[in-house]
Amino acid sequence: MNIKDDTGISDNLLIVNAVAMQTSGVGDYVYRVEQPSIAMGKIPGVSVINISTISPYFEFLCLQADVLVLHLLTEHDLLPVIEERKQRNLTTVYEISDNFAAIKPDGGIKNWFSDPVNMASAIQLIKLADAAQVTGEGLLERLGALNSNIAIFENQISELCEYRKTATSDSIVIGWGGSSGHTEDLRHIKQSIVDICSRYPDVRFSFMGDEDQFVNIFSCIQDSQKTYTPPGTLNDYFRFLETLDIGIATMLDTPYNHCRSDIKFVEYASRGVVPVLSAITPYKKHAVHGSNALLFEDNNKLKAILEDLIQNHTLREEVSRNAYDYVRSNRMEDQHAENRIEYYKNLCRKKTVKSLDSLSLSRLSQTSEAYDVEKTDAEVFLRKGIANEANGNTRDARFLYTKAHELMPCYYLPLFWLGYSYMRHNDEEMAMECFDRTIEINPRSVRSLLYLGNVLEWREEEMALQAYKAASSISPSYSPSIEAIALFYENRGDYTKAVEFYNHALEANPFYSKAIWSLGRVYATLDEKEKALNAFRIAADMAPLHKEYQLNLAEYLFEAGGIEEAAEYCLKALEIDKNHAPTRTLMNKILNLNHAPVSKSVNS
Repeated sequence: MNIKDDTGISDNLLIVNAVAMQTSGVGDYVYRVEQPSIAMGKIPGVSVINISTISPYFEFLCLQADVLVLHLLTEHDLLPVIEERKQRNLTTVYEISDNFAAIKPDGGIKNWFSDPVNMASAIQLIKLADAAQVTGEGLLERLGALNSNIAIFENQISELCEYRKTATSDSIVIGWGGSSGHTEDLRHIKQSIVDICSRYPDVRFSFMGDEDQFVNIFSCIQDSQKTYTPPGTLNDYFRFLETLDIGIATMLDTPYNHCRSDIKFVEYASRGVVPVLSAITPYKKHAVHGSNALLFEDNNKLKAILEDLIQNHTLREEVSRNAYDYVRSNRMEDQHAENRIEYYKNLCRKKTVKSLDSLSLSRLSQTSEAYDVEKTDAEVFLRKGIANEANGNTRDARFLYTKAHELMPCYYLPLFWLGYSYMRHNDEEMAMECFDRTIEINPRSVRSLLYLGNVLEWREEEMALQAYKAASSISPSYSPSIEAIALFYENRGDYTKAVEFYNHALEANPFYSKAIWSLGRVYATLDEKEKALNAFRIAADMAPLHKEYQLNLAEYLFEAGGIEEAAEYCLKALEIDKNHAPTRTLMNKILNLNHAPVSKSVNS
């Protein structure tokens, strides 16, 4: 449908969810975007539109929203948009749905926030926003200080299945389903599951997720006592849950897991499955041991709980029923929509004068004023191009970028990605041409100006400096362009100017650790060792997922004779990437010095 066909939307409170997630069928998107949108859109006088950061209409719609919700975004070109909203007294809320400052269980090198620029950008947007929202107590505790106005909106569920009684026989099905990021969590409980299956031949273990994970961890369970289901959509997952009697939710008590949501508890309960949960922060608030769930602190407790449940049908039935009733009474999405809308209304100081005729929308539910912005053909081509680029198919990617631009000449992102592709392969002429054309379409694309400056530095130094300054004039808070000016002077040996501009970058964004690290590099060049070491320490601590900062600080400390502290930062780098060869080389050097306290620390 076209927005102009529904005259009520423009008069409503318009909430826009800005998201980078590309897959709408996965749990994160459903629980954080789709379900809440539908629930809020059922409230009279409220409309919700969801839009991807890659949409041609992204900036346009961000400026039309009465309340704009940024879902864990870091986009450079978003900064001028949020600054304009702030000047116009329009409300922006930043959603923190993960502990982005902690190592993800599926590997730190794959973590978007291992890049210190992305980390700094997220923190800057959180602090710039009028308010923040989180998914649970763990995130409030760890990251709540980043914004003084913060609310908890927990993951809820939209539909219950009809309650089904648990099996009365000994043929109990114990199950787990989830993402590949839970490998270490599963390894931790492996022996308990194996022992239970060995002791109770009629018990089966059912697994939904990564096949390699299933094979590698649970291969020693007899084939007759285990079943495997490949990963699928959220609806596929719910159908899987309906085959279980007991569901295990296991999480090691790590900084990342501490900040996860309790949705697995809710999912199990909504399908009449007995929830057996790790006794850590996400589950402790609503799961009551012995009532609507059973909680375990270690493997001995887990085995004891599973034995009790296998042997005691009454216990299974009571916990299952209580869990189901708890979700029905407390965790349905529609029950929480009005509170969220009230929160947004209290934040909303001013409404926009909307002009939305150009948007084509698809309604998410016939009973709700909740919509997705329909994808244009140009956007589809761009997405395919980016995917091809990521897979090394540069020629196909450039063809698709060009096709996207031809289909929609006013859409600046295809030209940006085309320029970025040429830049990555050192084709200066084509990169400059593409970035110039990108800036003609979107004059405040600060990222395009930054990259144009990067390319120009190879041949037109003064023009490069002008590009960096242009980005800074569009958004004085855009630290990457100020840092680029500082680096420009550093590379030419003007260290006084370099220090001046690195400090300017930190004034624009005090969390921009790249500028602090660069200050350390300048001080080291000037042989100001104490200042250099202090800057390196601060940068490494501010970017805990960036292994290079941890390693480089360790190397600097090692050379200065600070062996024990060098080992400490080596360990931090190895925690991020245990296979990082340069870190392992330095750690071996430290171990070979035979410092007993260090050896103990490393071995642990």
